[in-house]
Amino acid sequence: GFDYNALFISGSAELFGLIASMLVIDKLGLVATQFSAYFLGGAACLLLGCLSGSAPRTTTVALAFAVRFFMMSGSCSTWAATSELLPTDIRTTGHSAANAAGRMGGFAAPYLITPGIAPSSIGMLMMG
Repeated sequence: GFDYNALFISGSAELFGLIASMLVIDKLGLVATQFSAYFLGGAACLLLGCLSGSAPRTTTVALAFAVRFFMMSGSCSTWAATSELLPTDIRTTGHSAANAAGRMGGFAAPYLITPGIAPSSIGMLMMG
């Protein structure tokens, strides 16, 4: 069946990522928080993609938690930075472009990631 426990654990990472970002952003600054969060999240995502077929369930869930934690922390930092740096018209154009790219990715994903593809290949595909 479906692993709801793993989904709950990895999903709760977003709450912890938000809290961590709020606590760290004033100490490290926006750029350092963004860089470290996105770098660590990307490293965890790459590792998750490479190990997901052979790693134990606990490792896979922990890596999924780390990916969501760091990406949420980085996203919160980005939201704080853009409101300080960019005027509203530029921010809305960027949000529209990101929304369009996300929708295109959502459309293309079922065609790019098929059941026969190896988990390590999915990780490499996601990382570009």
